[in-house]
Amino acid sequence: MKTIGGPAKREHAIVGLSNGQVLKLFVDNSFPIQLYRSSVGVVKCDLNVSKKKIAILDQNKNLIGYDLITQTQTFQEVNVNSFAWNSDLEDTIAFSSGGQISIKTANMSPLTQKSEAIIIGFEGFQLFVNKEDSITVMDISQSSTLVKFVEKKDYAMAYKLACLGVPENDLRYLGIEALQNQDFEIAEKCFVRLKDLPFSELTKKYG
Repeated sequence: MKTIGGPAKREHAIVGLSNGQVLKLFVDNSFPIQLYRSSVGVVKCDLNVSKKKIAILDQNKNLIGYDLITQTQTFQEVNVNSFAWNSDLEDTIAFSSGGQISIKTANMSPLTQKSEAIIIGFEGFQLFVNKEDSITVMDISQSSTLVKFVEKKDYAMAYKLACLGVPENDLRYLGIEALQNQDFEIAEKCFVRLKDLPFSELTKKYG
């Protein structure tokens, strides 16, 4: 079960059942809403930060991503032990599988690193894990993911990553690339965050 919250006396939760159903339950309504149906029992389910996508971990250790708006499957990973959506980025999820932790953002290839830890939370660039009965925090670098978004000219998504805290050289790289490709809005935001007045004025002049 995952509690979602909501207005007073209208709170709701999602539950995954052994029969494969994933239901949304409301405290003020006796009729649940089915969000997803699997042929395998559900071990864990959770909504992303925008509540538009759901991830389901079943008894066969399959992790399935599902878009509730389009009613389509968005990804599947096998041999997964634990997972968590990022609480700041709606398209970023972390999962543990085969002795490593993977970070997947949108349709990009996952970033991986070796770890036997169990994932319990994911916020910004920090991953909260349980390792040897102790909760620790792992810092996750998203620099390579930012570069991939820039290469695809998806400057808006790259900027979302940058806002969570990347090195200044990554932010400057994004700003210059956006400027050269005439995305003046993103370029100006980058240079304002960098407190680079000359480049900021340049983007305002041409934007």
